[in-house]
Amino acid sequence: MSNTSWKIGRLFGIQLEIHFTFFLLLGFYIYVGHQAIGWRGSLTLGIMIVLVFVSVALHELGHCLTAQRYGIKVPRIVFMAIGGMAQMGSIPRDPRKEMIITINGPLVNFAIAAILFVVLCITYRDVGYVAEGSVNLLRKYFTDDYVRSPYNPWSLSWVSFAWGLLGWNIAMGLFNLLPIFPMDGGRLLRAALAKKFNYLQASKIAATAAKVIAAVLIAWALLVSQHYLLAVLLVFIWIGGDEELKYVAVIEQYVGKTVSDVMVDPPKLPDNTPMSKHALQAHWLVDDHTAEIFSSAAAFPVHAEGELVGVVYPDLLWEKAGH
Repeated sequence: MSNTSWKIGRLFGIQLEIHFTFFLLLGFYIYVGHQAIGWRGSLTLGIMIVLVFVSVALHELGHCLTAQRYGIKVPRIVFMAIGGMAQMGSIPRDPRKEMIITINGPLVNFAIAAILFVVLCITYRDVGYVAEGSVNLLRKYFTDDYVRSPYNPWSLSWVSFAWGLLGWNIAMGLFNLLPIFPMDGGRLLRAALAKKFNYLQASKIAATAAKVIAAVLIAWALLVSQHYLLAVLLVFIWIGGDEELKYVAVIEQYVGKTVSDVMVDPPKLPDNTPMSKHALQAHWLVDDHTAEIFSSAAAFPVHAEGELVGVVYPDLLWEKAGH
């Protein structure tokens, strides 16, 4: 367990963790449900939030399993109030690979929705009714007008949960495809731009476009639809895009360099420097271990032929990069 998240297990070699903000979100909806109809409301909304995060987990696994096929290590996935965050060992520089890794997340959402759509069609024996219900579910996400929806948030029926998950997975699949960096749509835009620009330039253009689109959507959420939670989510995404851009600007300065190029002699480090239990090899490329190195506060011992030859100090790399 870290200071802010708890380990809940491993899947396909990936550490799964729950961030404390997930419990804040769960608690909020349990409270809302109780205020509405008592403990039954708490139970139904609580179950729905858990099911939604199962969908989030499958979405992130869509990214991660594809990345693993390309040889990219995925140390962990953290589930937070605003969704899931997969920590990949490196960012693919091949635009085609980045596009495939990125698109497989939303495709999982659409696949879940398709399965639920078929199940509901079989249940009701009426494709038209299920199609109309699906459209009405989406309308509830994008308008504050009254729309009759087949989803009953206070029902413990599996059919009601199926309706809720159907609408949520379609909405989230579409929402993730908005070209707002660092969401999936923003990453797809960055990958497309990377075919004509270098990686950092492509990231800057994608981040700038994201801010314009996010600003318009925040204004719409606040002034038109009164979807205040959406506005808050977009603000967090805006901040996340800025942080991602800073991260890309730093790691771009170490592209093509080996661990031996960036290591220092152990005596040059302060005596109180925390040391990682994971050793790096001197011949490894920094590109392949950026997430591990730059997200750590600990220094990494560097080995060559079984001998300690130096130390990689992440804070020093950040300082040299001007951050």
